[in-house]
Amino acid sequence: MKALRLYGPKDMKVDDIPVPEINDNELLIKIDSCTICGSDFRNIAAGGSAHGMDLPRVMGHEIASTIVKVGENWKDEYEVGEHIIVAAVSPCGKCELCLEGYENQCLDKQATAYNYDGGFAEYMRVPERSIRSGNVLKVSSDKLQQVALSEPLSCAINGQEIAEVKLGDSVLIVGCGPMGLFHIQLAKLNGAKQIIASDFDKNRLEIAKQHGADITFSPQEEDPTEKIKEVTNGLGVNVVIVAVPVPEIVNDALQWVRRRGRINVFGGMPKQRPEATLDLNIIHYNEITITGTSDSTARQLSIAADLISTGRIETDFMISKVVDLEEARDILVAGPQPEHIKIVVKPELSSEASKNKEDAASVK
Repeated sequence: MKALRLYGPKDMKVDDIPVPEINDNELLIKIDSCTICGSDFRNIAAGGSAHGMDLPRVMGHEIASTIVKVGENWKDEYEVGEHIIVAAVSPCGKCELCLEGYENQCLDKQATAYNYDGGFAEYMRVPERSIRSGNVLKVSSDKLQQVALSEPLSCAINGQEIAEVKLGDSVLIVGCGPMGLFHIQLAKLNGAKQIIASDFDKNRLEIAKQHGADITFSPQEEDPTEKIKEVTNGLGVNVVIVAVPVPEIVNDALQWVRRRGRINVFGGMPKQRPEATLDLNIIHYNEITITGTSDSTARQLSIAADLISTGRIETDFMISKVVDLEEARDILVAGPQPEHIKIVVKPELSSEASKNKEDAASVK
């Protein structure tokens, strides 16, 4: 099978490797679609994860697939031909945090494309741990290209739950990348009365306006603090969601959030520069809550798949491009581009292209 594997910093190759073997406690899935995540770009640039990663490694964790082989011990629960999505995080299910329902914070968690090979390949082995922890979810929708976006949406759901976005809130979303666009739609579903979005990219601001943002602005053209005061009658917003990897924004957000407001640090910060200086007096006197968000749970993944399958969260407008493994390699090595929102990788396109070349060669 064809597989896109990471060998080192920006060193990726499309390899021909054997289809994975599975044991009686595992599943073999055929990848229909695997979308590219911002963390893929970071890990590929670094040549691996800060959490440790054995190389070469098949990357990709935003997966929608079809079961092609079922281990003997799962034949009463899964069938060949069923569509599934797989949560990125595989919790142990035994530690105190897992037992409290915070599987994404598992003290011994493993993850797709980190501890075992991911979805930038034609086939993927689903380990027993993922299945037993409830992280393999059946989906009824045939729109697997869209359903592959369930994993990133589930992370946004986690962020909004932690930030307690609720009916009547005013919400500022900083950054209109794919996660920011999910947050805009979720805030609307959660009943926010006013959704404000900021970004430097005018095209993304226009997309944000088309899909739920009431007010948009560019920090290059308008002072954020003055703008937010203007549109909130000087009060500030109830919630700020920081969906960009810029540490200083967290301190700026203290000027934008109202008293007793919430700030959610949703975006991961650069490993080399994760620190920010915060005005603790504002936090103290204004009773501000600052939270973080990382990954998601199987429950949130299930909600995300349902929201996409039923059309309550739109995804078609977010898919900028559908590519094979070769083009995916070039995109991942080059780094993120502002014109791309989400890129869908379809591994089978690489095999089809190879077969067409072989057929053409045989004709010659």
